[in-house]
Amino acid sequence: MNAQEQSPQKELSPRSGWLKHVIALLFGVGLMWLAFRGCNFAEIWNYAKGVNPFYLFLIFLSGIASHLLRAWRWVFLLKPLVPENHKVSFWNSFCSVVYGYAVNAVIPKGGEIVRMVSMSKMEKLPWAGVLPTLLIDRLLDVLSLAIMTGLTLTILPDSIKTAMPWITQVGVPMLAGALIALIFLPKLSPIMRWFLNLAFVQKLLPASIKHKIDELMIQFEKGSSGVANPVMYPIITLITVLMWALYWANFYLMVYGFGLQNLVKLVDTVIVFTIGSVSNFIPTPGSVGGFHVFVKESLMLTSNVNPDQAMAFATVLHLMCYIVTTFIPAGICYLVNMLNLRKKGPAI
Repeated sequence: MNAQEQSPQKELSPRSGWLKHVIALLFGVGLMWLAFRGCNFAEIWNYAKGVNPFYLFLIFLSGIASHLLRAWRWVFLLKPLVPENHKVSFWNSFCSVVYGYAVNAVIPKGGEIVRMVSMSKMEKLPWAGVLPTLLIDRLLDVLSLAIMTGLTLTILPDSIKTAMPWITQVGVPMLAGALIALIFLPKLSPIMRWFLNLAFVQKLLPASIKHKIDELMIQFEKGSSGVANPVMYPIITLITVLMWALYWANFYLMVYGFGLQNLVKLVDTVIVFTIGSVSNFIPTPGSVGGFHVFVKESLMLTSNVNPDQAMAFATVLHLMCYIVTTFIPAGICYLVNMLNLRKKGPAI
């Protein structure tokens, strides 16, 4: 393909990218309209002003702690990529994580690219090796959410179980399937290699693509070997459990922040947390709109919280978890890294 044939693609690619961002933004605005529809803005503001600042501070600490755990987990996943005499910087891992979160709050899923590029540059690692660690990171989150969803479907209020008896029947297989997938996650690389070596797959793939896939598989096997390590995988799993416990703690602490502990039961917070977490899969900037709708409706459904208070709860919680605990540490990381670069001076 010559330069003239390549140029239209280069022109169309940015346009299609911006179109996706505009669609995501409009989708988020539509969901926000749906969330706030019929609500009293004055009442929402009054409820939001009445939140106990002590619990907001605890949520901030919980949010930072969850970022630290994710960064720590990533260090374990990246270990196989570096020489034995080199240690992955925990600071670089943390900064890359919060940079990614900050970008996700503006560009849906764009943070994953920023996170990968940032870590690759700071640690001088091949992006093809870092990419599988991000895939494993995402898979661990998906499986964790699937486990939470399967569990939640079995502990829903009796009113919902009576109206939709099939929900429990769905929850148990989902929970079991997610647990089985978590067990077999260390075998992901061999399973992929087995699939790619199947005769019918080999026939479908051109020789040039086979060569590229083989190169990528080598990097993938190296990048995913962290979860295949029988010593590291239990540690990675434990960190994942602690991280998700902190995510749930944000919801539980906000219940106390709004003084709803007598109305919202412990089991209700698990349900609201799980439903709210599903909004992360909705491609809007920072889960805007989807988070508000899901959290508001689930609070109303499980605990009979009035719409205005439920909306205030969702809005303040989103602000804390997706904005405050993201942009503050990202800003600190950026400033510290810039100061360190100035101290080192220009490269000779």
